[in-house]
Amino acid sequence: MATGRARAARKLKPWLVEQIDSKKFSGLVWDDDQKTCFRIPWKHAGKQDFRHDEDAAIFKAWAVYKNRLHPGDKLDAASWKTRLRCALNKSPEFQELPDKSQLDISEPYKVYRIVPPGEQVTTDSRRSGRKRKSNTIIAGSSSDDEIATRVERPQIIRLDLTHVNDVRVTSSASSEDSGIGSDTSNTETLNTAQYSTESLIPLSALPLQMTHADLIASSIQSLEITDTDMQVTVLYSGVEVLQSLVRSGECKLSAGAPLMRPGSGMEHVALPAPDERLDFETRKRTQDLLTILQSGVMLASNKDGIFVQRQKYCSGRVFWTGPCANSGESNKLERDMHVKLFDTLSFLKDLERYKREGGVAPGYEVILCFGEEISKHEPLTNKLIVAQNSIALQPPP
Repeated sequence: MATGRARAARKLKPWLVEQIDSKKFSGLVWDDDQKTCFRIPWKHAGKQDFRHDEDAAIFKAWAVYKNRLHPGDKLDAASWKTRLRCALNKSPEFQELPDKSQLDISEPYKVYRIVPPGEQVTTDSRRSGRKRKSNTIIAGSSSDDEIATRVERPQIIRLDLTHVNDVRVTSSASSEDSGIGSDTSNTETLNTAQYSTESLIPLSALPLQMTHADLIASSIQSLEITDTDMQVTVLYSGVEVLQSLVRSGECKLSAGAPLMRPGSGMEHVALPAPDERLDFETRKRTQDLLTILQSGVMLASNKDGIFVQRQKYCSGRVFWTGPCANSGESNKLERDMHVKLFDTLSFLKDLERYKREGGVAPGYEVILCFGEEISKHEPLTNKLIVAQNSIALQPPP
């Protein structure tokens, strides 16, 4: 006998096909003549031009269909979207196609494929495959990723963000959280000033909502440094669990509570515990991974770009991809290494070239993946913990 979950999954396909064919929902359309793939609107609910009655309509309709929305309930587009996204990801009848999706345009959308019965993989099979990978995720693949077993004195990581051209100087310190005290005799400096570029074309601090389309429409010459804001979005298995705007330009991203020095400008972005939006097994594996991310990473942004340092006692592996990544290679963050993830000057040059010649718009987002390697053959929604980072862009006034 089919379980209630299996019956619910089977209901999704005929319901969704009916909605696409009805043409009642803006942006919900077939992507091919054979009706094997469809586009679904995917605008972030936090955008200034977000329209509940249009951009969230299909998600609201699913909530109503599932009897999860009643008269008088508050508008909660994010929860509606999460509910439908989870249903799509759990159903063997649908496959997300990240390569065809467009998430950084003014009217973003995702593309899903309707999987024929003969190609469908059951949810249990997908979980089994991910469970086999979990030993590698938690244990790591090399001795440098083993959980530290000896007592180490905590260290101070001091970020020297001395900017050129009289841009604001921010200097902060954070005590490494070993959980055994507050000895600060070990110090180390992450000096991003070495990357300064005096010929840099000024860049504004980005808004959360700015898309490539907005940026392309702006005049490059009018962009200017206004701040070092950095946007950090964290997803667990494709479910957004945190969105934070780091105003100081420096933050520690970790699962543990840091031993911050009083008065330091360092912000702490805490990786939250997984909630009921994930199934039990995924929650457990996510929580297991969080236990070895107590130290985490430190992120810094200034007018020259975004920088990262994996902490000395961070036992979990960390991989990254972004504009500065080596294409075709697995980019792993080694402990205590200072890595430049995003280069502002290169971005502006590529942007200027794009505005002049066309082609592919330059990217400005950096992805950190904890515990698992990033692969172009596997969507990020399959990864347990992912952090998306970007300088917070905003159009010039």
